[in-house]
Amino acid sequence: MNNLNLSTTLRTTLSCLIAFISLNSIADEDSDIDKPYSNLPVEQVSNLAKAFDLIKRNYVEEVDDNTLLKYAIEGMVENLDPHSSYFDTQSLKSFNDSTTGKFTGLGIDITMEDGFVKVISAFDNTPAQKAGLQSGDLIYELDGQLIKGLNLKEASNLMRGEIGTTIEVKVKRPNRKQPITFNITRDEIKNTSVKHYLLTEHIAYTRISSFQVETSNDYTNAILELKKQAPDLKALILDLRNNPGGLLKQAVKISDIFLDEKLVVFTQGREAKSKENHFSTMNTIAKDLKLIVLINPGSASASEIVAGAIQDHQRGIILGQTSFGKASVQQVLYLDETSAIKLTIARYFTPNGTSIQANGIIPDIIVAPSVVSEKSDNNYVSESQLSGHLKGDDNNITTNKYSDNQKNLIDDYQLQQAFQILQGVIILQ
Repeated sequence: MNNLNLSTTLRTTLSCLIAFISLNSIADEDSDIDKPYSNLPVEQVSNLAKAFDLIKRNYVEEVDDNTLLKYAIEGMVENLDPHSSYFDTQSLKSFNDSTTGKFTGLGIDITMEDGFVKVISAFDNTPAQKAGLQSGDLIYELDGQLIKGLNLKEASNLMRGEIGTTIEVKVKRPNRKQPITFNITRDEIKNTSVKHYLLTEHIAYTRISSFQVETSNDYTNAILELKKQAPDLKALILDLRNNPGGLLKQAVKISDIFLDEKLVVFTQGREAKSKENHFSTMNTIAKDLKLIVLINPGSASASEIVAGAIQDHQRGIILGQTSFGKASVQQVLYLDETSAIKLTIARYFTPNGTSIQANGIIPDIIVAPSVVSEKSDNNYVSESQLSGHLKGDDNNITTNKYSDNQKNLIDDYQLQQAFQILQGVIILQ
């Protein structure tokens, strides 16, 4: 290493690493002193220095030291798994903004798969959803630039931009032979995570589109408002379809609304602090309401925590399709004031000890999205069509028309099935 023409920045960095190795190697083996660098491979550190120097001297364009060291950190972190990443100043701000539900872009949650960007879900009322992007779409080209070879952060940065600018997005969709092209206009994403309305005086629809810092408060207020509007409320539909997740604590607090002093989820990692049990409390405002939770392949992470807890404690029915299957916990660890790494620190498990990593939550009732149309049948004759029929009493006749909110059932077969199940349960009570 002495023969290498190293930059001052790298020389200082390596000197610190070697000093740590040396100090730990001479420490007493029986000492209680923490030795975090005692197993650092000197030979590989030497190779890193050699690679650094070879790039500095031979690469076709000049690259400064800070950029190379940043690339080294990026590569080290982002090759671990699809959910670990390095944040520079810009990407750290974008990440923090996303947890508050306000940012600029297309409005999709993504991951990497075989070199392509895979859409986990499109957020509600965003440019991506309005354009027609769907869970499972593989983005392979952005404004004429191929995605292959880019990392997730680089692809994400291409999708961000000024409000009002348009980006051409080309995707491959499962079961479609030809690629699909979307021209999507970027906008400010204001992701209101909670939506609610009454379907009948007994049944309410609620939706959580992501788990942000205020989601549990917003959802609690939604339940209280529904109860005020319908004092005889008996059942809820919780729609978690295309919800890519978010904050673990918010998933626990949402589960707390339905579960009374139960284990919601537990995490296991290498560090003691990553091994935690998360319980609901006594403050369960929807304990007695019948519940159906809707999930699909766009339901991930925190959504799966809620669905898994409801399913394991037999608190409600899970209906829809198998969820995404992300059962890992990420933590943001700051390197300095302007940069950080988001690192996978643990796996989480449902209360019964089931890991849904790469498996997903399997619904109790499997219902795929379908299009159902009314079939016209003119072969039947009713009493009112017969000549000379007796007149009926019109005073007791009630029509069975859809209300404005129930019109949402017409084009949503999964929601329609959940509604009909709850109607049947209430009738049979």
